[in-house]
Amino acid sequence: MSPPNPKIAHLRYGIVRKIDPRRSRVKVEFPDQDRLVSHWLSLAQPKTLKDRAYWMVEPGEQVVCILDEHLEDGTVIGAIYSRPDPAPNGWDEHWFGIVFEDGSILRYRKDQHELLLDLTHMQGTVIVRSQEVKVEAQQVRVEAETVQAQATTLTAETQSASVTGITVTVSAPDITLSGLTHIDGDIDI
Repeated sequence: MSPPNPKIAHLRYGIVRKIDPRRSRVKVEFPDQDRLVSHWLSLAQPKTLKDRAYWMVEPGEQVVCILDEHLEDGTVIGAIYSRPDPAPNGWDEHWFGIVFEDGSILRYRKDQHELLLDLTHMQGTVIVRSQEVKVEAQQVRVEAETVQAQATTLTAETQSASVTGITVTVSAPDITLSGLTHIDGDIDI
C-alpha cells in the first residue's frame, strides 16, 4: 500500500464556530468527524488584490471546505443553503442578489433588466458620495412624502416645467422672471 498523498484535497461540510473578521478566517466544526473543530481556516473571497471583496460568514453558518488529508489546513470556499437555511423564497436562475438580515434587498433580475434596492424594512439612510452623480433615463419618477434639495446652485433646463400643489412658495431676496409671463388667477400683494 502506498503512503497517502498529502496533496490530495478533501471536501468537507461543517458549521462555523469561531470567526476572525479582521483576518478573514474561521474555525469550523465537522459533525461527521466526531465534532472535530479545525484550526483557523482562510475564507475564500472573490477578489483580494487591487479590487477587494469582503463577506464574513457567521457562527452557526453551514460551509463547505477544502482540507488537507489530516483536516489541519485548508480553506472555506463558501456557505451553502440547507433545509434549515433555505435559499431566498421566490428567487430563481434569473436573480442575483443579497437579502440582508434586516429584510433589505439588493438584487438584479437579468431577464427583465431590473435592479432593485429595497430598504423598506430598514430605518437607516442611503448615502451616495461622489464628485458627480449622473442619472440618464427616459423617465425619472420620484415618489416621496418630502423631497428636499439643498445646493449652492440649482439649475434645471427643460422644454417646459410644471409645478402644481395646494400651496407653492418661492422665497428669495431677489426673484427674476424673464420672458413672456402669464398669470392666471388672483394676485394678493
